[in-house]
Amino acid sequence: MSSPTHRPQPGAQQGAPDCTIVLDSSDSAKSLATLAAPDAAAAAAKARGLPAAADVAPPAPAAAPRGRAYYVDWLRAALTALVVVHHCVCTYLSSSPWGQAAKKKDDPALWLLTQLFVNGNQAYFMTIFMFVSGLYTPGSYTRKGPGKFLADRSLRLLLPCLCYSLLAPPLINWWNDLAKAAPGVTPSLGAAFANWLKPGWPTTYVLPTGPPWFIWMLWCFDAVYVVTRAARESSLGRAISRRARALAGGDPAASALPRRAAPPTGGQYTTREMLSCGAALTAVMFVLCYTVRMVDALIFGLRPMTFVSRGPFVSFMPDYFVVYIVAFALGTHSGPGRWDVLNRLPSGWAGWCLAAGGVWWTLLGWVPNIVLHPAMAMQRGDGAFLLSWFLRTFVEQSFCVVWSIGLIVLFRDAFNARPGKWGSQIIGAAYAVYIVHPLIIMLYARALMPITFTSFVINAAAISAPVTITSWLVGAGLKNIPGAHRVL
Repeated sequence: MSSPTHRPQPGAQQGAPDCTIVLDSSDSAKSLATLAAPDAAAAAAKARGLPAAADVAPPAPAAAPRGRAYYVDWLRAALTALVVVHHCVCTYLSSSPWGQAAKKKDDPALWLLTQLFVNGNQAYFMTIFMFVSGLYTPGSYTRKGPGKFLADRSLRLLLPCLCYSLLAPPLINWWNDLAKAAPGVTPSLGAAFANWLKPGWPTTYVLPTGPPWFIWMLWCFDAVYVVTRAARESSLGRAISRRARALAGGDPAASALPRRAAPPTGGQYTTREMLSCGAALTAVMFVLCYTVRMVDALIFGLRPMTFVSRGPFVSFMPDYFVVYIVAFALGTHSGPGRWDVLNRLPSGWAGWCLAAGGVWWTLLGWVPNIVLHPAMAMQRGDGAFLLSWFLRTFVEQSFCVVWSIGLIVLFRDAFNARPGKWGSQIIGAAYAVYIVHPLIIMLYARALMPITFTSFVINAAAISAPVTITSWLVGAGLKNIPGAHRVL
């Protein structure tokens, strides 16, 4: 959470990214219940007297209907709860009064928890959300068309982003001032709003502010997808595609021929395919992330994992930005109509991936983080600095790939249950929870300020459960306001 007094501080930057459930519930309901229909091209050709056997391949057998992939809903809700707990820890690393109190205290337990839990979450959970968001984007675009798709995305993404950025920071700043105020002094809420919204925009504050940076980034990805797909499907785009196929030795008139029936969905990936594809994905993400980190450090003087806010509309972590692009793009090619990745991941891999990922992060991520921490903070350009971040980035991105596969397979195989009444409320309120939970955190953190524990880890643990429950109650209440379902 950031502002002139609300911008991310170095201690909080490592945990800055916030995950959300921004996939339209109507989109997921339609996309996750994909049915395979038989191809009618051969029958139509035969009716017109065309030699169907020569020109049109026989239709593939219709696949068995698939039910709703409820596990995706449960996975998103579970990760949203993790985001809330993640930020309960991060609030004691921030510039808030309770965060400043934590910094003044020698608290090795909090520092160790940050290296294991906060940085571990940062390595994978935003990437999963970007992948899932991209997964069903093509289907939503196909059903709605470019105009309605982007209009719906703007309503669900830009409106909450704008409302939060204008209303939440003054409340948070006022609450922080209230916590720091001397006895008998009561800061003015009106003054906090006036200071935040004073003339001078867009240099006064940043849009997006706080957690909605992810919502804004996803909207940008959606907008780019709309532009690129519309261009590809235009007459000029199709002409360029035909020309490219001709240059590659294909048939330039192929698009004019009846389409062959799509082949049946492939079976589960083999072990060899899993290992080779996982290694390739890890390599791409590692190279991109490490390159950006070194360019930022050596040219722009930015430490890795730094949250950058530059005026309106620029609020992101450059090194993770390239990873999110890969995840979103991969998602757009991995849905039921394309590679069908979620259904082709082999069963039984969840335990192996989660166990291997946990050991990998602990032994090669967490422990080296502690040992190499001085080197990672050294003068940028030193050999120890470059090598330590090389190791950190490789472990981080490989952990991301392995752990993400494990979570997806775990929820697919063990939690693909249709939600009941309460489950529907939990799943449906997840997006609203993401938006409101920072405000709930500050209420509970302020309430615990007078209590002194041996470590601020206890503070974070003490507020996690009530913050999560309260956030879901508030989110469910907002979701049930008439008309709110169109946005939340």
